[in-house]
Amino acid sequence: MIRLKGRNRFGGAYVLIVLGLLFGALGSRAGAASLVLKMRAFNPSTNEAQTVEVKHVLPKPAGKDDLIDIGDFKIGYDVANQVYFVHKKVELAPGTNRTFEVAVKDVWILSPQTLQESADHARLLGESLKGTEQLDTGVRLRGVIEQNLKAIRDRQDAYAIGVVRPVDHIAAYESNLQALEQVRKDMGVLENLVVAAGKDPQKILGASQAPPPPGLGSSSPTGNTVVVRVKVTNPSLTAKKKLDFKHELPVEVKPGDVVEAAGLQTGYDSVKNLTYVYTNELELEPSGSREFSVVVRNPWGALPSKIARLQSRANDLHGLVKETKEYPSVETEVRAVLGDLQALSREQAPEGMNEQYVAFERRQSLELMRAEGRLMRLEELFQSHEKAQQILISMPNLKPPSRRSTWIIIYSILGFLGVVSLLFYLRWYGKTQSEQLDRTPGQSAVPPGSAGGSGGDTTAKP
Repeated sequence: MIRLKGRNRFGGAYVLIVLGLLFGALGSRAGAASLVLKMRAFNPSTNEAQTVEVKHVLPKPAGKDDLIDIGDFKIGYDVANQVYFVHKKVELAPGTNRTFEVAVKDVWILSPQTLQESADHARLLGESLKGTEQLDTGVRLRGVIEQNLKAIRDRQDAYAIGVVRPVDHIAAYESNLQALEQVRKDMGVLENLVVAAGKDPQKILGASQAPPPPGLGSSSPTGNTVVVRVKVTNPSLTAKKKLDFKHELPVEVKPGDVVEAAGLQTGYDSVKNLTYVYTNELELEPSGSREFSVVVRNPWGALPSKIARLQSRANDLHGLVKETKEYPSVETEVRAVLGDLQALSREQAPEGMNEQYVAFERRQSLELMRAEGRLMRLEELFQSHEKAQQILISMPNLKPPSRRSTWIIIYSILGFLGVVSLLFYLRWYGKTQSEQLDRTPGQSAVPPGSAGGSGGDTTAKP
């Protein structure tokens, strides 16, 4: 077991806390459906009991909704590191230790249903290209997709929990995520080919080849503000103290976003890229506390307007797809995006900029970024079809000639060519006869001044 050692001072005695780190403390429970985080704490004192805080960070991307069994642990959110953690205070007798376990879902695995759905979709897309010029391209892409999906399955089986160490299990998951992203891009090309052929792709599972535009999903402050409540407490029960205090703000808050520091100073940590407020030698009575209400510009204040803009884009695309009546799968996906945006707009953020508020807004930003990516994909998918439709509409709608008219046109052209040929022949024949009549007996056929003569007397001599 890899151990993290730390010392906390409580009541004048030292307490040593040992936490089992992720890579040495993960186990399996209920098969491979969950993992176990193990923590161990002990009291090295031999003559007095101690109260300590046991804490364990959840490895990304695990969140509070992924916890299965936490007992009497509480869930917290680390604003600076953007991770969740579990924690609680326990009392340990002198010289004793205790081990604690928390079960979490195995979120470091790709669903077999997701992989099978991708394989089935690639097969259907390939079959849709039969009879088109893009069949060979579709066959090659389908082969690449199936090969990558097989590699993902094989890697996932080889690096399952119980077969390898948890650290290798998570590393394999990261590799599979990259491979799946390439599968989605290749799938997007297949879907584009099917739509360009005038057929419905049945589902939209592919991703765009183009990178997202700069600023996609980024936060931006607006005129509205939010309050950060900072509380400083004197831990001494008997003595008045002067305390140095520092409170770090979320990374999204920049130094210029602090509107009112409420008597505190503002600083910036260039190493952590964090803005913070602080005070030096703040005098407090025994067990006394003081609260500061720091006002900052809301870094997520633009999210509601972003949601509204995306809803407008999605509604425009929905109207366009609905008019064609040719791509029900695209229309279904647009409606799904609209539903997700509507759900985001209805969610209510917690009051004040506390841990719960920051976690909520970051999750909303991530969901909004995903929704915008899906919408960009649909716009890209439908763009080529839209341009083709515009070209067809711009062409004049002429009625094709009848069969009788077609033959009349053909005979007229042939007659015209025959007359021209006859006139050319008569002109050539007439010119030849004229030259023969003008020629005298014994005269050379070579004109004066040409090759074979000098321009003088060309009469043959006996």
